[in-house]
Amino acid sequence: MKLLTLEMVNFRQFYGKQEIEFASGDSSSNITVFHGYNGSGKTALLNAFVWCLYGETTPDLESGEKLENERAVAEAGIGAETRVSVCLRFELRGEKWRVERHKTAVKTGSGSLEPRAGGVMLTRTTPNGETELVGATDSVRDQRIEQLLPKSLYPFFFFNGERVERLAGPDAYDSIESGVKTLLDIEIYERGAGHLRGGVTKDLSAELKTLGDDEMKEAIQVLERQEKESDECKAKLSEHEANVRALSDEIEKVERRQAEIAVLSKLTEDRTRLRAEDEDLTAKIVGERKKLAAAVSWSGYLAFALPAMDGTEAQVASARKKGDIPAKIKPQFVDDLVRNEMCICRRPILPGSAEQTALLDWKKATGLADLEEKIFALQGGIGRLRERRSEVFAEVDASLENLTELYKKRASLREQLSVLDDKLGDRTLGEDAAILQSRIKALQRQREHESANVIVETRRKSDLAEALGLTRKSIEKLEQKNAKAAIIQKQFDSVQKVADALEAVATIQKNDVRECLDDQISEVWNDAAIKDYVASVSPTYRLLLTKRVGGQSQAVIGASTGEKQVLALSFVGALVRKARENVGRNQGVETGGLYPLVMDSPFGALEDDYRAKVAHWLPTLAHQVVVMVSKTQWRQEVEAAMRPKIGREYVLVLHTPKANADRTIEINGVNVPYVVSTTDVAEITIIQGV
Repeated sequence: MKLLTLEMVNFRQFYGKQEIEFASGDSSSNITVFHGYNGSGKTALLNAFVWCLYGETTPDLESGEKLENERAVAEAGIGAETRVSVCLRFELRGEKWRVERHKTAVKTGSGSLEPRAGGVMLTRTTPNGETELVGATDSVRDQRIEQLLPKSLYPFFFFNGERVERLAGPDAYDSIESGVKTLLDIEIYERGAGHLRGGVTKDLSAELKTLGDDEMKEAIQVLERQEKESDECKAKLSEHEANVRALSDEIEKVERRQAEIAVLSKLTEDRTRLRAEDEDLTAKIVGERKKLAAAVSWSGYLAFALPAMDGTEAQVASARKKGDIPAKIKPQFVDDLVRNEMCICRRPILPGSAEQTALLDWKKATGLADLEEKIFALQGGIGRLRERRSEVFAEVDASLENLTELYKKRASLREQLSVLDDKLGDRTLGEDAAILQSRIKALQRQREHESANVIVETRRKSDLAEALGLTRKSIEKLEQKNAKAAIIQKQFDSVQKVADALEAVATIQKNDVRECLDDQISEVWNDAAIKDYVASVSPTYRLLLTKRVGGQSQAVIGASTGEKQVLALSFVGALVRKARENVGRNQGVETGGLYPLVMDSPFGALEDDYRAKVAHWLPTLAHQVVVMVSKTQWRQEVEAAMRPKIGREYVLVLHTPKANADRTIEINGVNVPYVVSTTDVAEITIIQGV
């Protein structure tokens, strides 16, 4: 998607008709910058994109249902209509699209607005210049827009930079996974498999029940029951997983409120520290247990091998005592005599002679001699095994000793945490403290219950999947006398195989995408971050920050807002880059895409070093970058990094009735209006090109 122009009419602060043209998107000038004072409409401008495309606003826009410009409403007469509209023009895969959304309201005698009509228009212009209206109704046009850029994806491309760290929060897993699967074409395979399983298979099953024999009918009934149970299980599992995430998020919110209470701040700091130590100890316990398991798995048999080693050595000693070993004559010596046909005393040993027969018979009776080398090797091996057995016992004893100490330390630490929790709920610290801690404990109990349900349903899901597989195979093997039933059975089998293949491809794609995103996020983070943390994406699409402590990897506890923001921006950047790499990857299938980044205040919570780094690599992540910044956010390091790639630049000039509010902003060495005092009845913003 290449942004061309945005036109607004009486949308929020933007009075009258105002139009913006975006930077072209070539490698040398792909940045469009909007400078705006606080309250001038940066967040409103971001929402103009979102409302135009989807008819909704972001949670960051206060009073999102009130879109009409205040001055336009004040100037309208009683009974007159006020019209709000936003028109976005963009290019996508060689075609130019125009989306215009509008709403009207009538001013009543009390001065309030009464909503009237609203709607959306969508046109498409082909490369040969032909323009057509798309869709006969608003709902059809909304569906078409959803196909062009799914609504689930817009938070990744149109976002408030000061809130983007929410992508690194526990409540973002679903939206991240959904967005990734949609953007990077994984959802295509999942939908295909789902359609085959849920639609085509059920139709074929119904026909088999009608035409098949009794055994087939019974198998289909079993299959239908298992599929129903499987669907119910998946729904329950999703619900329990969502509940765990929601409860974790709620616990985090309550704990942040605790930290904001002065008398609790020191206690919450201690809790954060102790939790970090607990995670470190847990990581060490896991590492020690893995070490112990590896030792037992690799050498555990030696604990029970002593009787075998003792018995073997006793047999060898007995053979030596009897004189069976070492062998008096080597078999090779006999072979040489027979081959040379001559004894060492120079007496001939002719083929078939009594002498040759005697020698060959003797060789057959000397089996122990053939094993002599192996016996000697075994003796040496037994000695080494005895040494290794002693070493393994020493390793196991050391691991058990370390584990005992680690468990003891963790138990002590958790006792401290328990005492700390009691202190945080002490009513002498205030009623609010007691209420908050009581709320946390209740939420933790609920989370434990939901986590147990997740384990149960996960195991049940696996069992049902195995049972379904066996039932489908049994249906495949049943022989049908009815010719039509036999044909439908083959179709049923083919559909199952295709669905299996699509699910396998989806899994491969998902793993590939996650690993690729993991690598790219790590690369971007390493370039931008100051601390020696590791950024990654978990198998459940959780954004993670980890660090090495005592040789063990552990989660970063209490990452700053700025660090979370850089982590989330790293993810968005990696996602956009991956989508760009996927363009045209599959012949004949549209995959991936070029997407712009439209960001409100992307530098707000960042330190100078982070700001410089982010400003440097943001323009490299997408073919078009639109940023909205205040004067303080557009400091030296940001401007120095982004100035060479600016293709379009605007100022959101705030006109305010407040006297003596005039401000200017220096842009590229020139002072231009930033805030202007006027005699207007309401604040408005005029977009001025630089």
